[in-house]
Amino acid sequence: MNDDPVLCVRGLRTELGGRPVLAGVDLEAARGKVLAVVGPSGAGKTTLLRALNYLTPFHAGEVLVAGLRLRPGMSSARTPRRSAPSARRWAWCSRASTSFRT
Repeated sequence: MNDDPVLCVRGLRTELGGRPVLAGVDLEAARGKVLAVVGPSGAGKTTLLRALNYLTPFHAGEVLVAGLRLRPGMSSARTPRRSAPSARRWAWCSRASTSFRT
C-alpha cells in the first residue's frame, strides 16, 4: 500500500476582499484517515475546504489532492470537473465544525 498522503497542503494563503483569511496553512492526510477541521466561527474552515476543492482560488502555496496539483492562478473555469476528485469525496458538517471523507 502506498504511504504517500492523499492530501498535502503547503503554505496555503487565501484572501477574500483583499483581507487574508488563510495564511501559511500546512497539513497532510493519509489515505484512509479522518481529518477534522475545527475552530471558531470566522476562523477559515469553510474557506480551507473551498480552497482544497478550488472553489475559492488561493493566492500562494501548493495543494496536492489524490495526485492532482492545484496552484495559485489556476482558473476554476479552465479546470475540468473531472480533474477535481476531492469535490465528490469531502463532506462538510458546519454545525459540528467537522469535515469528513465520504
